[in-house]
Amino acid sequence: SNTSLTSLFQFITLATQPKNDIILVEPSLSPTSDPPFVLSPAVTVFLSAGCPISPAEVNDAWSLLKDVIWS
Repeated sequence: SNTSLTSLFQFITLATQPKNDIILVEPSLSPTSDPPFVLSPAVTVFLSAGCPISPAEVNDAWSLLKDVIWS
């Protein structure tokens, strides 16, 4: 639906912004050039609040789009 597409674009836009915050909670030996496999609970809540999608949908969207968002 149109709402889902809008939410998806909103998610991508919003998820690209907190990259430094996402990196901060990753183990120090993790390469910063690669997206984390999963998001921290705080980032998940932030993205869920910023986009009209559930935390589970945030995790699904991250799994599918993390490489696009991180580049």
